[in-house]
Amino acid sequence: MARFTPQWDQQILGPANTIGIEKDNEKPPKPLPLSSLPIYHCSTCQLTWLVGEKGEAAAKNHPSHHTYSHIYAGTNRSLLVFADGACSGNGALNARGGLGVFFGAGSKFNFAERLSESGVHTSQKAELAAVARGLQTVRILQARHTMVVNAEGGHDPRYIVEGMCSHFSGWKENKQGVLVNKTGKAVENSKGFLRLESEVQMLSMVGVQVVYYLVSREENKEADILAKESIV
Repeated sequence: MARFTPQWDQQILGPANTIGIEKDNEKPPKPLPLSSLPIYHCSTCQLTWLVGEKGEAAAKNHPSHHTYSHIYAGTNRSLLVFADGACSGNGALNARGGLGVFFGAGSKFNFAERLSESGVHTSQKAELAAVARGLQTVRILQARHTMVVNAEGGHDPRYIVEGMCSHFSGWKENKQGVLVNKTGKAVENSKGFLRLESEVQMLSMVGVQVVYYLVSREENKEADILAKESIV
């Protein structure tokens, strides 16, 4: 799985300007904050787009919202989806989990809903469900473009990004349908990670690449608010 690192990204710098960059994918740099990147919320499609190498005018051009052009890959664009989970009484028998997904101010695609998963609710389960629901919404929209998923956990802010980008490739699904690590130990929240991977694969079949972008809670506050509203 890919993580979004702005200081390495072709959309931001342009394909030609990334050729000479030395990249250590095992130890990637801390990504630049979202506040340092230009983005544009389109009032027509009610979605938020990354402004890339082609500039603001191209990003504002509805419905294309192009970010950059590549001689081989063609023209691409990136949709930002902000997702977060919340849990009242985290891990307790009476805990209530909720999820929030934010596509932009006033967007009809924003939503807040209770975590429907059975068993004890936790913030991590809610966060995984929020990202999966965000991807599901994009799949229904049939928005065929590169998408940046902005996921920021509460108790462990790197939980989803590190899980999907660093660890998932080393996990295997056993005969019981449970993810296990290299030592054979079951991965916590295996069901949530498998659901997320399933959504990623379904999007890839229609040409959508999912990348994960870790930001601060302040830069993901709208999704956080939606998640908390769902469990009030």
